[in-house]
Amino acid sequence: MKDKYIAAFLALFFGIFGVHRFYLGNRAWGVMHLILFFITAGLSAAAEGPVVLIPALLGFIDFILLAAMPREEFDRRYNSEYLSYERAPRYARAPERVQRRSLGELKSDGIRAFRAHRFQDAIASFEEALSLAPRDPSLYFNLACCYSEEKDKEAAFEYLESAFIYGFDQPEKVHQHRALAWLRTHQAFDAFVANGYRINPTALPAPAPDLLSTTPTKSSTATTPPPTDLLEQIAQLGELREKGILDEEEFAEQKRRILGQL
Repeated sequence: MKDKYIAAFLALFFGIFGVHRFYLGNRAWGVMHLILFFITAGLSAAAEGPVVLIPALLGFIDFILLAAMPREEFDRRYNSEYLSYERAPRYARAPERVQRRSLGELKSDGIRAFRAHRFQDAIASFEEALSLAPRDPSLYFNLACCYSEEKDKEAAFEYLESAFIYGFDQPEKVHQHRALAWLRTHQAFDAFVANGYRINPTALPAPAPDLLSTTPTKSSTATTPPPTDLLEQIAQLGELREKGILDEEEFAEQKRRILGQL
């Protein structure tokens, strides 16, 4: 796109050669201006007169006209092809001028939207990125975080499972990432983790007994067989301790009660 100030500068300092005419796309006028310079230069050398000042004067006149010309008039004369493109509908523009966003741009847009708490915009960017990289585990993990923030449990678990299917290798993020805090509050989360970060309802273990509110007694143990996997119950107590639900004393007491079933 041509600039009127550049054209005026060329007319002022190089107008004697007609350089500004070439810049503005008036090649025929530029050639005629250059020929005029050589003719007047030859006449000036032969007649020892300032005839060569004629093309310089013409360049100076063009400088004044360009400097005083309104921007709209300049664009209408010399930038009409650019203006017609900008005013044309998007579908009518040249295909090479309309570029699709790259994978990196889509990821960056999604991350920026997520950090701004515009989760729907982030979802749109990450899902569009999936069309370019359908096996990228980080995109599935990011979508799981978005849907967790949107309180959509089914979608969050689905994308989280897909992340591990496609090779997501940072399971600690599932337990530490702030965006998944809401998802971790669901009872199905522990079953999801125990099942190898997979959604498989038929393989989910039955809910464990509430070890804090139940106490084995002689009558109950006489009529109900003891648990078949005491180590699993102890492991669950350990998880409660790590989450801060049990302190060391409570953990030790519950552990003694379980071992008392042997």
